[in-house]
Amino acid sequence: MCAFHQRVRGIAVVVVAVLLVAGAGARALEAFSPHIVCHSHITADGRIKPEPYLKISPPAPWNITRNFLVAPISGVGVLTGRSLEMESCSGPSLWVMFWHPPRTSGGGTMLGDVFLAWMPPVDPAGALSVNGYGIADEGQYVRYGPNISQTRTEEVKLASHESRHVDQWAVGSLLAGPFAFPAAYIIDGALFPSSRNHFERAAGLSSGAYPPAPDNWPAPRWPDTAAIVIIALLIFRRRLRWLTRVAVGGRVHARAHAPMRCPVHTRGWSQPAGPSRVPLARG
Repeated sequence: MCAFHQRVRGIAVVVVAVLLVAGAGARALEAFSPHIVCHSHITADGRIKPEPYLKISPPAPWNITRNFLVAPISGVGVLTGRSLEMESCSGPSLWVMFWHPPRTSGGGTMLGDVFLAWMPPVDPAGALSVNGYGIADEGQYVRYGPNISQTRTEEVKLASHESRHVDQWAVGSLLAGPFAFPAAYIIDGALFPSSRNHFERAAGLSSGAYPPAPDNWPAPRWPDTAAIVIIALLIFRRRLRWLTRVAVGGRVHARAHAPMRCPVHTRGWSQPAGPSRVPLARG
């Protein structure tokens, strides 16, 4: 039984490792491929007039470091975007995946340093629907990119906000691996939703188009919180069961196990279910 679980864990680790290695390769390939600067002007005859990069990039040493740290998960974003037939453009310290015009976006999700602009517009009426894309009063040309922002100032704010999320991804990856930040974000978001979320507040609420936080207190989303608790119990139930037996029966239960099972996978909360064995101490 324990050997089976170890094999399953081993296979899962290999699958995740392959995915992350493929992601790192995809992100590197994307970085070295020809690209168009986000929100460049593309006229009807195909001429491209690039917009200048937004000046929000962090210092070069940290920018290189964080891009290296988040490369595997960033590549997952690239592969996801490609599988959805999205286009890509180069932003200021970000890589953006977006729907091909005239389809527009109303928001998205950061995966490493890749902004996946998958959310539909909240309000289809307005500047974005005049020609299907572009900023109000810009004339008849395509703005190459997700076209979430309505003004250049809003664009700077949103890009700065998402760039801070890249910092959070990088720090989380450095401390506890590539899935540390999304796990922490989801847990925090269940207890401190929307503007109360600590990661969104650190990234800047106003620049991310969030309303001001009403207070600093938790306001749990109970369905989300319950789902997280249930998932955690399912994942760690065997460890909890083993720890309960040790707490109730003492250290002897730390090594007691049923035949063909290891201590952690032995059933029983107060004592091992069925006949149990205690390995003899060596020495």
